[in-house]
Amino acid sequence: MKYHHTGCLVENLETEKKYYREFLNLTVGDNIYISEQDVTVCFVTLADDIYLELVQPAEENKSLRKLIQKGITYYHIAFVTNNFEAEFQRLVNSDHLIISRFRSEAFNNRWCAFFLTPERKLIEVIEG
Repeated sequence: MKYHHTGCLVENLETEKKYYREFLNLTVGDNIYISEQDVTVCFVTLADDIYLELVQPAEENKSLRKLIQKGITYYHIAFVTNNFEAEFQRLVNSDHLIISRFRSEAFNNRWCAFFLTPERKLIEVIEG
């Protein structure tokens, strides 16, 4: 697996995008709505193939809104794999708790899965 991004929860996507674009002079992508998660995201390019994913939960997404209210904004780290099914099974078989598996609009409808690690960290695996 190869590191791809760190996901950060944000209250207001447009405000955050403006900061990264204007103050830090970074390239900021377009907004993408991910229906399965009820979030809107965009990717900020930090380096070649390394991104920060800004994640704005919809008003109805109470679980992610609660995290923001608690000040928990660093949300997950994500990895791309060219062998999604094998990595998925390896994680399932090694005490990782599957949170969700879905096709993501952010990655051209490729498979993604969220797992909770044995240390209770959230990771995402993306089909390469």
